[in-house]
Amino acid sequence: MKADGGFNHNLQGLRVVELLEERYPNFKGLNLSWETLEGIIRHTPNLNIVDNLKKDFSDPQPTLETQVLDLADEIAYDNHDLDDGLKSEILDEEMLKKITLWRLTEKKVKKQYSNLKKSVKIYLIIRSLIDLEVTDIIKTSQFHIKKYKIYNFMDAKQCSKRIISFSDEILQLRKELKDFLFKNLYCHWRVLRMSNKASRYIEALFNVYANNPQLLPYKFQNKKEIKRSICDYIAGMTDRYALEEYKRLFDPDTKV
Repeated sequence: MKADGGFNHNLQGLRVVELLEERYPNFKGLNLSWETLEGIIRHTPNLNIVDNLKKDFSDPQPTLETQVLDLADEIAYDNHDLDDGLKSEILDEEMLKKITLWRLTEKKVKKQYSNLKKSVKIYLIIRSLIDLEVTDIIKTSQFHIKKYKIYNFMDAKQCSKRIISFSDEILQLRKELKDFLFKNLYCHWRVLRMSNKASRYIEALFNVYANNPQLLPYKFQNKKEIKRSICDYIAGMTDRYALEEYKRLFDPDTKV
C-alpha cells in the first residue's frame, strides 16, 4: 500500500465514521461532531493525510479533551503491556526493579501492605503507577492553564505547547520505562515471532484479494480503489475472523 497512500490506523478510524458506516439515508458516516473527529485523527502529527476528507485540523493544538485522550491511551497501553509482560513471563519483577517508576510504586505498596500474594502485589503496583501518572498530569496541566492563561477552548488550541502533559520529571521516568518495554517486551523473540506471523497472514489475505477481487464481499468490490477497499475490509476484521478467513481461503479442508 506504500504506493497507494499507505495505511494509518488513525486515518482508518476517521474513514470508518465518516465514509464507511451507513446509518442515514442521505449521507455516509455517523454525523459526529467536529471535536469527536479531531479526537480520532489527532493522535498523529501528520495532518495532511486527512485533506481528502475536507476536514480542517490545522490549529497548533487539538482540544483539551483530545489531549487528555492521547495521554490516557499512553498510560493504558504502557501499564497493560507491563501486566501482559508479567503474566506471559516474558518480564519478571527482578527485571523491573531496575526501572525507577516500578521501584517507587513497589516501595509505596510495600509500605501500605505486607504478605501480599504475588498477583495482588503486581496489581497494586500497576494501579499505583497509573495513579502516580494521572496525578502528575492533573498537577502539571493545572500549572500550564495558569501559566499560559487558558480561559477557553480556543486559547488551548492556539497555544504553542500542549496544556495537558506530564511533568518533565515523569516524562524522563516514563522514557526509561518505555525504553525498557521496547527492548525487553516488544523486541522479545516470542513477540516478534507472533508479529511476523500476523504480518504474513495479513499480507496473504491482501494479495489473494488483490489478485482475485471477486472473492471480496460485493460492497468492497470497488474497482476504482480496489486496494483501499481491501484495506477497509481487512481493517474491519477481528483477529479471530481474519484467521478463519485465512483458513477458508487457503485450507482445502475448511468449508467456504
